[in-house]
Amino acid sequence: MVNEQIESLLLHCQDQLMIPADRCATVWEDNNLLHALMLLSSVGYSEIPVLNTKRQIVGSINMPLIMSAIKTETEYLWDQLTHYKVSEIMRRNIGLVQGDYHLEDVLHTLVDHNYINVADEDGIFIGIITRKELLSRVNFLAHQIDSYCDIYPHPDMNFRLRDLCESHGR
Repeated sequence: MVNEQIESLLLHCQDQLMIPADRCATVWEDNNLLHALMLLSSVGYSEIPVLNTKRQIVGSINMPLIMSAIKTETEYLWDQLTHYKVSEIMRRNIGLVQGDYHLEDVLHTLVDHNYINVADEDGIFIGIITRKELLSRVNFLAHQIDSYCDIYPHPDMNFRLRDLCESHGR
């Protein structure tokens, strides 16, 4: 469980932590791969959310998925970009939290994803939280925590740090 004060500091201005849906690049699951490729190449993101017609988050798509869908052993079949739908190749295993998320959920999910999709209770896409934004907050906290809190070492700190290193194979 994340310390309550740490969570409060990291999630301060929570509305600024999440990029709202209307500012996110997305594609529809029924778009063809050419549309997704053009959007990805113009927005500069490595991966973008995929929505259904109800605006629910159903997956994500990236350049490697698109390229592998049109690649044979010897060439790329560029004309196939218009034949495949995003839904046929999209990644369904995505980082996702509900709108009433907790920091612990965000941290666990960002370990494996560059961003997390945020949805409401009906699965409607409401935005993303990027690893970059959260890490900038962690960086700020690491440098400024003593401006907000009194920090004292625990008497067993060295013993606990040794346990931490051993549990991570170091």
